[in-house]
Amino acid sequence: MYYALICGFSAASAVLLTVMGFKIMQILQFSSYRVRGLFEWLKSTKADYVIRYFSVAFFSVVCMFVYTGCFGAVKYAAVRYLGLLFYFLSIVIFVCVTAKQKKKTSLKITRRIVRLSILSAIIFCGASFGLFMLGERTLLKNNIRYSLVGLLPLFVPLIILLAYYILFPFETLNNLHYEVKARKKLANNKELIKIGITGSYGKTTAKNILAAMLEEKFHVLYSPASYNTPLGIAKVVNNELKE
Repeated sequence: MYYALICGFSAASAVLLTVMGFKIMQILQFSSYRVRGLFEWLKSTKADYVIRYFSVAFFSVVCMFVYTGCFGAVKYAAVRYLGLLFYFLSIVIFVCVTAKQKKKTSLKITRRIVRLSILSAIIFCGASFGLFMLGERTLLKNNIRYSLVGLLPLFVPLIILLAYYILFPFETLNNLHYEVKARKKLANNKELIKIGITGSYGKTTAKNILAAMLEEKFHVLYSPASYNTPLGIAKVVNNELKE
Protein backbone atom coordinates (compact mmCIF):
# COMPACT_ATOMS: atom_id res chain seq x y z
CA MET A 1 0.00 0.00 0.00
CA TYR A 2 2.85 2.37 0.89
CA TYR A 3 4.70 1.86 -2.41
CA ALA A 4 1.45 2.12 -4.36
CA LEU A 5 0.86 5.49 -2.69
CA ILE A 6 4.35 6.71 -3.57
CA CYS A 7 3.96 5.49 -7.16
CA GLY A 8 0.63 7.32 -7.43
CA PHE A 9 2.16 10.56 -6.14
CA SER A 10 5.13 10.14 -8.50
CA ALA A 11 2.85 9.60 -11.51
CA ALA A 12 0.75 12.66 -10.64
CA SER A 13 3.93 14.69 -10.18
CA ALA A 14 5.26 13.50 -13.56
CA VAL A 15 2.09 14.51 -15.42
CA LEU A 16 2.01 17.99 -13.87
CA LEU A 17 5.72 18.60 -14.43
CA THR A 18 5.42 17.52 -18.06
CA VAL A 19 2.55 19.97 -18.60
CA MET A 20 4.67 22.57 -16.83
CA GLY A 21 7.36 21.93 -19.45
CA PHE A 22 5.08 22.55 -22.45
CA LYS A 23 6.44 26.09 -22.77
CA ILE A 24 9.97 24.73 -23.20
CA MET A 25 8.66 22.26 -25.80
CA GLN A 26 6.80 25.05 -27.61
CA ILE A 27 9.97 27.15 -27.88
CA LEU A 28 11.93 24.12 -29.11
CA GLN A 29 9.25 23.44 -31.71
CA PHE A 30 9.12 27.09 -32.79
CA SER A 31 12.94 27.02 -33.13
CA SER A 32 12.74 23.96 -35.43
CA TYR A 33 14.05 21.88 -32.51
CA ARG A 34 17.33 23.75 -32.35
CA VAL A 35 18.57 24.06 -28.77
CA ARG A 36 20.28 27.31 -29.69
CA GLY A 37 16.85 28.82 -30.30
CA LEU A 38 15.79 27.86 -26.78
CA PHE A 39 18.84 29.52 -25.23
CA GLU A 40 18.32 32.65 -27.33
CA TRP A 41 14.71 32.80 -26.09
CA LEU A 42 15.87 32.40 -22.47
CA LYS A 43 18.36 35.20 -23.02
CA SER A 44 15.80 37.48 -24.67
CA THR A 45 13.32 36.95 -21.83
CA LYS A 46 16.08 37.46 -19.24
CA ALA A 47 15.43 33.92 -17.93
CA ASP A 48 11.93 34.92 -16.86
CA TYR A 49 10.66 31.34 -16.96
CA VAL A 50 13.66 30.06 -14.99
CA ILE A 51 12.75 32.54 -12.26
CA ARG A 52 9.15 31.28 -12.36
CA TYR A 53 10.29 27.67 -12.04
CA PHE A 54 12.51 28.68 -9.13
CA SER A 55 9.58 30.47 -7.45
CA VAL A 56 7.36 27.38 -7.72
CA ALA A 57 10.15 25.17 -6.34
CA PHE A 58 10.92 27.57 -3.49
CA PHE A 59 7.27 27.93 -2.46
CA SER A 60 6.68 24.17 -2.65
CA VAL A 61 9.77 23.17 -0.66
CA VAL A 62 9.24 25.75 2.08
CA CYS A 63 5.54 24.94 2.55
CA MET A 64 6.09 21.18 2.53
CA PHE A 65 9.11 21.41 4.80
CA VAL A 66 7.13 23.40 7.37
CA TYR A 67 4.17 21.02 7.09
CA THR A 68 6.24 17.84 7.44
CA GLY A 69 8.09 19.40 10.36
CA CYS A 70 4.74 19.80 12.10
CA PHE A 71 2.90 16.66 10.98
CA GLY A 72 5.58 14.33 9.58
CA ALA A 73 5.47 12.02 12.59
CA VAL A 74 1.68 11.56 12.54
CA LYS A 75 0.81 7.90 11.99
CA TYR A 76 -2.13 8.64 9.68
CA ALA A 77 -0.92 8.77 6.07
CA ALA A 78 -3.85 10.98 5.05
CA VAL A 79 -2.56 13.68 7.39
CA ARG A 80 1.17 13.12 6.75
CA TYR A 81 0.89 13.49 2.99
CA LEU A 82 -1.59 16.36 2.97
CA GLY A 83 1.35 18.72 2.60
CA LEU A 84 1.78 17.54 -0.99
CA LEU A 85 -1.22 19.69 -1.85
CA PHE A 86 1.08 22.74 -1.64
CA TYR A 87 3.30 21.18 -4.31
CA PHE A 88 0.52 20.11 -6.66
CA LEU A 89 -1.44 23.33 -6.20
CA SER A 90 1.55 25.54 -6.97
CA ILE A 91 2.17 23.70 -10.26
CA VAL A 92 -1.53 23.88 -11.22
CA ILE A 93 -1.52 27.64 -10.58
CA PHE A 94 1.66 28.00 -12.68
CA VAL A 95 0.08 26.05 -15.57
CA CYS A 96 -3.18 28.02 -15.42
CA VAL A 97 -1.43 31.39 -15.37
CA THR A 98 0.85 30.35 -18.26
CA ALA A 99 -2.10 29.06 -20.31
CA LYS A 100 -3.87 32.43 -20.07
CA GLN A 101 -0.92 34.34 -21.50
CA LYS A 102 -1.16 35.32 -25.16
CA LYS A 103 1.07 33.32 -27.49
CA LYS A 104 2.09 34.22 -31.02
CA THR A 105 2.51 30.52 -31.82
CA SER A 106 0.94 27.74 -29.74
CA LEU A 107 2.38 24.31 -29.16
CA LYS A 108 1.28 21.92 -31.91
CA ILE A 109 0.66 18.38 -30.65
CA THR A 110 2.69 16.43 -33.19
CA ARG A 111 4.01 12.89 -32.92
CA ARG A 112 7.40 14.26 -31.97
CA ILE A 113 5.91 16.33 -29.15
CA VAL A 114 3.99 13.26 -27.94
CA ARG A 115 7.21 11.22 -27.87
CA LEU A 116 9.05 14.03 -26.08
CA SER A 117 6.22 14.38 -23.55
CA ILE A 118 6.06 10.65 -22.81
CA LEU A 119 9.82 10.32 -22.26
CA SER A 120 9.89 13.50 -20.16
CA ALA A 121 7.03 12.13 -18.02
CA ILE A 122 8.93 8.87 -17.50
CA ILE A 123 12.03 10.76 -16.37
CA PHE A 124 9.97 13.03 -14.11
CA CYS A 125 8.25 9.98 -12.63
CA GLY A 126 11.57 8.30 -11.87
CA ALA A 127 13.01 11.49 -10.38
CA SER A 128 9.88 12.03 -8.25
CA PHE A 129 9.97 8.46 -6.96
CA GLY A 130 13.69 8.73 -6.18
CA LEU A 131 13.25 11.96 -4.22
CA PHE A 132 10.25 10.53 -2.36
CA MET A 133 12.27 7.50 -1.29
CA LEU A 134 15.36 9.58 -0.46
CA GLY A 135 13.34 11.79 1.87
CA GLU A 136 11.72 8.78 3.53
CA ARG A 137 15.05 7.06 4.23
CA THR A 138 16.99 9.94 5.77
CA LEU A 139 17.59 10.22 9.52
CA LEU A 140 15.37 13.31 9.52
CA LYS A 141 12.58 11.66 7.56
CA ASN A 142 9.85 13.02 9.83
CA ASN A 143 11.08 16.53 9.03
CA ILE A 144 11.87 16.04 5.34
CA ARG A 145 9.81 13.19 3.88
CA TYR A 146 8.47 14.30 0.50
CA SER A 147 9.70 17.93 0.72
CA LEU A 148 12.60 17.19 -1.63
CA VAL A 149 10.26 16.50 -4.55
CA GLY A 150 9.41 20.21 -4.50
CA LEU A 151 12.83 20.89 -6.06
CA LEU A 152 11.80 19.29 -9.37
CA PRO A 153 10.10 22.36 -10.94
CA LEU A 154 13.53 24.00 -10.92
CA PHE A 155 14.86 21.23 -13.21
CA VAL A 156 11.99 21.20 -15.73
CA PRO A 157 14.03 22.79 -18.58
CA LEU A 158 16.97 20.44 -17.95
CA ILE A 159 14.82 17.30 -17.93
CA ILE A 160 13.00 18.37 -21.11
CA LEU A 161 16.41 18.86 -22.74
CA LEU A 162 17.59 15.47 -21.44
CA ALA A 163 14.59 13.80 -23.07
CA TYR A 164 15.25 15.81 -26.23
CA TYR A 165 18.86 14.58 -26.47
CA ILE A 166 17.91 10.97 -25.73
CA LEU A 167 15.42 11.07 -28.62
CA PHE A 168 17.69 13.09 -30.91
CA PRO A 169 19.25 10.16 -32.86
CA PHE A 170 15.83 8.63 -33.58
CA GLU A 171 14.27 11.97 -34.51
CA THR A 172 17.16 12.80 -36.86
CA LEU A 173 16.78 9.52 -38.75
CA ASN A 174 12.98 9.84 -38.77
CA ASN A 175 13.13 13.37 -40.20
CA LEU A 176 15.67 12.32 -42.81
CA HIS A 177 13.32 9.54 -43.96
CA TYR A 178 10.46 11.99 -44.57
CA GLU A 179 12.70 14.57 -46.25
CA VAL A 180 14.23 11.99 -48.63
CA LYS A 181 10.74 10.73 -49.47
CA ALA A 182 9.61 14.30 -50.26
CA ARG A 183 12.69 15.00 -52.41
CA LYS A 184 12.02 11.88 -54.48
CA LYS A 185 8.39 12.86 -54.95
CA LEU A 186 9.39 16.35 -56.11
CA ALA A 187 12.07 14.99 -58.45
CA ASN A 188 9.64 12.52 -60.06
CA ASN A 189 7.22 15.31 -61.02
CA LYS A 190 9.10 16.75 -63.99
CA GLU A 191 6.59 19.49 -64.83
CA LEU A 192 6.45 20.86 -61.29
CA ILE A 193 7.53 24.47 -60.76
CA LYS A 194 8.99 25.03 -57.29
CA ILE A 195 9.15 28.48 -55.71
CA GLY A 196 11.01 29.20 -52.48
CA ILE A 197 10.60 32.30 -50.33
CA THR A 198 13.17 33.27 -47.73
CA GLY A 199 13.86 36.22 -45.44
CA SER A 200 13.58 37.37 -41.86
CA TYR A 201 10.01 38.71 -41.89
CA GLY A 202 6.87 38.40 -44.00
CA LYS A 203 7.58 34.99 -45.54
CA THR A 204 4.14 33.55 -44.77
CA THR A 205 2.30 36.68 -45.97
CA ALA A 206 4.27 36.76 -49.22
CA LYS A 207 3.61 33.05 -49.72
CA ASN A 208 -0.15 33.48 -49.26
CA ILE A 209 -0.34 36.48 -51.64
CA LEU A 210 1.71 34.71 -54.31
CA ALA A 211 -0.36 31.53 -54.02
CA ALA A 212 -3.61 33.50 -54.40
CA MET A 213 -2.27 35.14 -57.58
CA LEU A 214 -0.99 31.91 -59.13
CA GLU A 215 -4.20 30.00 -58.35
CA GLU A 216 -5.94 32.14 -61.00
CA LYS A 217 -4.10 30.17 -63.68
CA PHE A 218 -2.28 27.18 -62.15
CA HIS A 219 -2.82 24.26 -59.81
CA VAL A 220 -1.04 25.42 -56.64
CA LEU A 221 0.09 23.66 -53.48
CA TYR A 222 1.60 25.69 -50.66
CA SER A 223 2.35 24.94 -47.03
CA PRO A 224 -0.33 26.09 -44.56
CA ALA A 225 0.25 28.70 -41.83
CA SER A 226 3.93 28.84 -40.84
CA TYR A 227 5.02 25.43 -42.13
CA ASN A 228 8.37 26.86 -43.23
CA THR A 229 10.78 24.23 -41.87
CA PRO A 230 12.18 21.42 -44.06
CA LEU A 231 10.17 18.85 -42.14
CA GLY A 232 6.97 20.92 -42.37
CA ILE A 233 7.38 21.32 -46.11
CA ALA A 234 8.20 17.60 -46.47
CA LYS A 235 4.98 16.76 -44.62
CA VAL A 236 2.90 18.87 -47.03
CA VAL A 237 4.63 17.34 -50.08
CA ASN A 238 4.25 13.76 -48.85
CA ASN A 239 0.61 14.12 -47.82
CA GLU A 240 -0.90 16.56 -50.27
CA LEU A 241 1.10 16.83 -53.51
CA LYS A 242 -0.85 15.28 -56.41
CA GLU A 243 0.31 14.54 -59.95
